[in-house]
Amino acid sequence: MNILVPFGHVFAPRGHRASWFAKILPVHRVIFSVLVIGRFVDATNGLNSTEMQRRETQLHSLIDSRMLDGRDVPPSLPTNVSLGLHFLSLHSVDVVSGQIELGLWRRMRWSDQRISWDTSADSEFEHVGAIVKDPKDVWVPDALLYNSAEKISADLSEDVKIWYSPDGTGYWSVPGKVNFVCDSPGEPGERPYDSDLAASLGRKWPAKIDLTLFPFDTQYCELKFGGWNEGGKRMNLKLMDPGPDGHSTPPIDGLLSSNSWKATVAGAELRNMYYLCCPGQPWPQAYYYIVLSRAYTDHIVNIFLPVMLAVCCGFLGFWLPPHSGERIGLGVTCLLTIFAVMFITNDSLPKTKNFTLLSLFYLFSLLFTLLTLMTSAVVISLHANGDRIRLIQSDWYSVLDTLWTATAKAASHEPFEKVFTKKSATDSVKEKRDISDLTKGRWPSCEELAAIIDAVGRGTIPSSYLAFILLMVCAATTKNPDIISIGSLLAFAVALVFGILTIFIFTLLRYKFQIASQESLYSRQGVVNTNLNHFELLKYRQDFMSFDKDKSGNIEVGELVEAMKSSGHDLGNEDARRCIGLADCDNDKSISFSEYVNLFEAAKLRQQFTYSDTQNRCAYAAILFGCWDADRVSKWLVHKGFSELVSTFERNQVDGAILVGLTEMQLRDDLGIASIGKRRQILNAIDSLIHEEITLKLRKGHDLNEDVDLSHSSIDISET
Repeated sequence: MNILVPFGHVFAPRGHRASWFAKILPVHRVIFSVLVIGRFVDATNGLNSTEMQRRETQLHSLIDSRMLDGRDVPPSLPTNVSLGLHFLSLHSVDVVSGQIELGLWRRMRWSDQRISWDTSADSEFEHVGAIVKDPKDVWVPDALLYNSAEKISADLSEDVKIWYSPDGTGYWSVPGKVNFVCDSPGEPGERPYDSDLAASLGRKWPAKIDLTLFPFDTQYCELKFGGWNEGGKRMNLKLMDPGPDGHSTPPIDGLLSSNSWKATVAGAELRNMYYLCCPGQPWPQAYYYIVLSRAYTDHIVNIFLPVMLAVCCGFLGFWLPPHSGERIGLGVTCLLTIFAVMFITNDSLPKTKNFTLLSLFYLFSLLFTLLTLMTSAVVISLHANGDRIRLIQSDWYSVLDTLWTATAKAASHEPFEKVFTKKSATDSVKEKRDISDLTKGRWPSCEELAAIIDAVGRGTIPSSYLAFILLMVCAATTKNPDIISIGSLLAFAVALVFGILTIFIFTLLRYKFQIASQESLYSRQGVVNTNLNHFELLKYRQDFMSFDKDKSGNIEVGELVEAMKSSGHDLGNEDARRCIGLADCDNDKSISFSEYVNLFEAAKLRQQFTYSDTQNRCAYAAILFGCWDADRVSKWLVHKGFSELVSTFERNQVDGAILVGLTEMQLRDDLGIASIGKRRQILNAIDSLIHEEITLKLRKGHDLNEDVDLSHSSIDISET
């Protein structure tokens, strides 16, 4: 202990070093003794470390001598080996190559009596509780990962030593990362083999990486462990029973997760397999079933919602007026938005040769946006080119009139050359009335057709897109890729087209029958100006319907007053009756459609009337006498002294409009009046009647114009 004296001299205070050290020397001695005893003496068994090292070395030498010729020989035939896996983390999932990397512990337990020793009280190895051996010096079980993506021995670290207990039980826990291939061989739907496990999990293994439902896909992978050199007759592989630590296999004890995936170990089972190479030799194999679910929140927020909002914004174009000019711009903007989302997210999406749910979502979103854009283009085109198309339709109706006339003449066996000869007044009126029957139940005009297309698109395209989204949701929630297979989507597209066409045709026919009903209620019958085409007549009909709220076919006093009030004009009942009386030819206290049209046609003619203009004079006269029926004409004939001609005029149904347009040739050929004198008398009487009536009306022209202007409010009330 004198070795501490110099240290005492050093640490002692200056001038008192010797006396100071003398006082604390006994304490130094005690501390030094404890340190020496703790270093070189085993306080538990009374053996120093040198003795313990000697005995352990002796035990290792004994075991090595036993294993000298048995490192490749199992301790027994067969040797029971328990295999267990404890999964720690999910590192990566490569869906393109199908490789998955997991962090885990592979644990194995077996018994080897060659590595056992006596721990009784009189044994020299009494105090050796356990030893560790290098795997190269002892026999180790042959349990490798069959579907490893790397070389078959590089999946786990083999440098970890094996822990042995005195009874020869070896425990080998090897940590590491496993890179395995998810695509496993075998027919789909074979595993799990165990019926109870299959009932709880479903036979979904073996499986391949399937991206059909991306990004809502779920991948079913498996780890397959088994002996490569040691068959079932040499090594009996079993699954490790759960231990007290709770980390044994099957480790259905937690959820592995990464930023993009969630992995669950669904279960494990053991199966003996037989191969052609080794008949009668079972090969035990352990299957660990793993379910990988993709985290799809990021895809919903960054892909699905922006694209769906863009498509829905495009649908808003159906509610914009066609003449606003913004419908095409809105559709193109929504289309470009979808392309922008596709371009931005393209690099982060897996590359696959098959259609995925996301790619189909992109495709159909573009399709519905293009369909909306095309519908808007058609509607705007119909509105913009309506006048030009109406001219074409007018020419077509002219041709139709001629063909109809030719057909009617041919059916009556009349020579064809007479078809284009000058017709009598009676024939002209009859033919034009026959022609008017062709336009009953007519097809809609350009503006009406545009409104129909808009209504059909507004009702079918958004609802069809909603049905497609529900189809995607159903496929994602049920995990059934057959819902979005090519056949299913083709069937959906066919049903979509068929549904849109069916609704369009139904709406068109419904509109046609509605127009037919309107034209039956507001018919051409009684309209004096038979030269009005159906477009002009349609304008009158639309204006008339704005007054005829009860759709009775007549404008009554209350309806006229109500219409004027809605336009901001206070019209009393008496004024309304006076206005109605201007056009009421049949004295029923209301204005029929024919009276309405005749009133405004007369106003038009009077604005351009000159008495010297024979054509205008005759046309105006036809309107003035348009209210005369055949009985009124008969009374006029009696009054003028032509009683003998009453039966002839009645037989030919000559009314006021036909009367004022009669010519000498028509009197001779159509009415059979052979006497030239009688014909001249009739024509002179007609001219006198026209002259007197027109002169009378011209004298009241100022008052009549005011009345007509007031009635003209039915066309545009705001101009009243």
